[in-house]
Amino acid sequence: MKLGKKPKTTRGWTTAGVKVKPKNVPADSIVGRISSDWVIDVFRPKFIDLASATLEQYAEDCLLYELSQQEAAAQINTDGTIVSSLQPNKPLFHSQYQIDEFDRVLSETSQHFFAPKGGWRIHANAARFERNLDEKYGIFRPFITQHPEIETFVRTLQRKYAMGEFSPLRKPPIPRSTAVIILFMMTRGNLGWQVMLLAFLFLLVGLQPWALVGLVLVLQTIKNRRLRQRVGTMPHRIPTLTPYYYHHQKPQGEPDETPDQEMQRKHQLLLRPVGMPLGQDEASIDTSQYDTILLGSGAATLFAAALLSRAGRKVLVLCPNHDASDVEDIDGIPVDMGSMNITRIAKQQAFLAPALCTENDCQGGIRFAQIGTEADGHAFQILSIPGVGADKASDQIPFILKAAGGTYSLMADVATDLGDGWPGSDGSAGDSAVGAYIDALESLNATAGAFYLSKILPESANKYQSKSSYQTVSVQYAESILNQCFPLNTHTRSLMAGVGLPGENLRPSKASMAVHVTNLCGALSGEGMHYPIGGSRALCHALANTIEKLGGRIVTGLHLKELVFVEPLGGDDEKKSSEKPSCVGVRLMSGQEIVFAADRFRSKANDPVVVSMLTFIDTFVRIMPAEIRTKYGHPEGLGALQEQRPVVKFAYSLKGSAQELDLTGADFYRLPGAARALDEINPSTNTIRHGEIGWEDEDEQRVSGVSETVTDLSGEDRKRRKHRQKQFEPGVSWMHIAFPSAKDPSFSSVHPNMSTCVITVEADDDLVADMGTNPRIFQTKQSNPKLFLENLKNLQRKVEKELIELYPQLEGKLIVGKLQGPQSMGLSHTPERYAAKGVRVDTPYKHLLYGGSDVTIGASFSASLVAAWLAANAVVGYSTFDHLFYQKNITTDLARFMDSPGEDEDNLAVPYSIPDLPHDKNL
Repeated sequence: MKLGKKPKTTRGWTTAGVKVKPKNVPADSIVGRISSDWVIDVFRPKFIDLASATLEQYAEDCLLYELSQQEAAAQINTDGTIVSSLQPNKPLFHSQYQIDEFDRVLSETSQHFFAPKGGWRIHANAARFERNLDEKYGIFRPFITQHPEIETFVRTLQRKYAMGEFSPLRKPPIPRSTAVIILFMMTRGNLGWQVMLLAFLFLLVGLQPWALVGLVLVLQTIKNRRLRQRVGTMPHRIPTLTPYYYHHQKPQGEPDETPDQEMQRKHQLLLRPVGMPLGQDEASIDTSQYDTILLGSGAATLFAAALLSRAGRKVLVLCPNHDASDVEDIDGIPVDMGSMNITRIAKQQAFLAPALCTENDCQGGIRFAQIGTEADGHAFQILSIPGVGADKASDQIPFILKAAGGTYSLMADVATDLGDGWPGSDGSAGDSAVGAYIDALESLNATAGAFYLSKILPESANKYQSKSSYQTVSVQYAESILNQCFPLNTHTRSLMAGVGLPGENLRPSKASMAVHVTNLCGALSGEGMHYPIGGSRALCHALANTIEKLGGRIVTGLHLKELVFVEPLGGDDEKKSSEKPSCVGVRLMSGQEIVFAADRFRSKANDPVVVSMLTFIDTFVRIMPAEIRTKYGHPEGLGALQEQRPVVKFAYSLKGSAQELDLTGADFYRLPGAARALDEINPSTNTIRHGEIGWEDEDEQRVSGVSETVTDLSGEDRKRRKHRQKQFEPGVSWMHIAFPSAKDPSFSSVHPNMSTCVITVEADDDLVADMGTNPRIFQTKQSNPKLFLENLKNLQRKVEKELIELYPQLEGKLIVGKLQGPQSMGLSHTPERYAAKGVRVDTPYKHLLYGGSDVTIGASFSASLVAAWLAANAVVGYSTFDHLFYQKNITTDLARFMDSPGEDEDNLAVPYSIPDLPHDKNL
């Protein structure tokens, strides 16, 4: 209320505040109450009043009529009739009963239409419910009507959904801090990323259990669908092939082949080299039918080619050697020049099966024999390490590694001979430092696969993956870890260094821990070493059979000069320099070019690719055109790498069988790079200063003849010799001696009373020179061929003398010898090798991939197979999800899509029958 003004008059109210009824309002209505019952409030009063008035009027008319009848009774008309008035007509409501009935009808009508529980609402709701049922269930309404519990169940689900019970998210079951701790512990436990993802969704996001199960089912469905898909041009049906040693149907009338004739025929096949040289009338190779070129030789190269052939690629293998199997023939005696020792044979056979499988056998008729015999515990390595097991640092007592007993046998031998702690009676490490060390290395080696798989995954994918523990130790020096694990026992420390790196004369102070982890775990797996029966040629012939029968070709004896590139055309210089050139083939020393057909690059079927299986330095330094490397760059980290010192291999045929000459299948290694460290004692503090393992420092170019005196833990003075030049010294320098014939149980059947020997030593400075470049590479000194040949002969005489001193029974048994080298052995096993980002399968150039053993562990044949497998997967084009989530790769796909082989396990590629020879058919 405003001051000085009267309140405004409200409708229905007087100025005095007394309520009055508004106009046109029924008499029985209450002011202020609104009613929608217009039958009772509007029509009923009017109709009842009208009916009552009509009834009253009718009653009055009837009364007047009766009175007029009484008065007119005495009046008679002239014609004798009685004079009377007209009787009143009955109105609609001529009695109170009819008014009451009308009032009842109005009340019922009001109740029907306006009452809260009126009849019309019931019918309307019923009709609407029927219509809703028809719309909701349609043709299923009769079924729902007969089974009302279904509708109840549906309504219950709807009610729960409305209450939020069916939401895929919920409040996390545990506090977030606890969930983070659990996830951290799971990460430290090296669980798979799939488990980590599900745990994250359940513990942190709060995904419902049913939603989690549904997510797993959806992902599993997607995975199964992807597993059934072919990648690249892999055919829908991969047939098995007839083996290379299969005896074709003989002409009618000829007698059947006897077992001896069959054995002789199969053995004769092993005398034939793998691959064929270019024909004299073949000016060039027709490359129109090939989409993949592989450069290299050996079983690893042919393994990659066989996998790609199975996957639908047309492969052309170009080998620098005259034999793709790396076998040297000495007067008809084949000598395996490369190391064919295979570790973890059970896994390796499953690895090789997709490439070898034939219609007769899943292994292509190839079997592997364990090196050694039961008598020597299946010994496979003899390590001669200066000072280990001896009182004097210069003495060398061989230490034998055996497969029998595995790690437990090694722990017992080290405890007995080198003073280490004893293993537990239950086979555990117990007090053995060696056992604890090997257990730790096994956990590191379990993550090696993820590290090497990253060599073919995109860098973008590797950035979001945590580093494996194997990758972490790969950039650490082995000596620092050995000193921590074996602080007091210098003998055990050096022995572990020697087992970890027998294939290269590299001190642990310069070697990566990764190679030690791989070699130690492989050697101490308990399976020992195995060798293909029939040697390298048997295995390579089986792989070549797959390649050639699927349209591939193996050409040998080619001297490669350089890779051939096609630079990008058109555009400005800046754009042109940013594009990478395409590798289209190779150029030979003769000037001949072997390049892809031009239409291959326009085809969408198979993208042509060149795969180098050579060493990393050979690929990106020696056969890479300098102008291409200078203009378009090189693999990242190339300048920090080091090449191993080249080696010279001497192959001999020996008069006498392995049994007659008492030869062993175990490889002999002399390892000066692992020589026992000369720990020193500080007299004032009584603290130990660890000496350097492999203390003969030959790489620092010190003055010849100068020496220094150090005191080891025994109190004896020792002298370190320092050398000016790298020269082979009998009894001192690194050496590897192998007897391939003693490893192959079939060799004596093919070549009775004969044996083979291969000796590998490092090339002297008279043969090779360190170029002093980055990367560190060696160059053969061939400027003076006569002097070079003389130096080789001098080295050969030293090597032969050393062989006779180590194996006196061979004196006078050397028949013919051949040498190979100096030849490159790939990258040195330094931490820089594993840290360099450019040492991977893909390269900075289009259509060029790298699949050499430098991708993994170059000194191991088993590791070279892994490198070849990585290259084959990269060529086919498997994605990151294929490898990480679907576990899909070329070997799993080939095993899934290939026809099942037969079970004729007796029809082998290399049959042999030697009494009392242990042979497991499952191998």
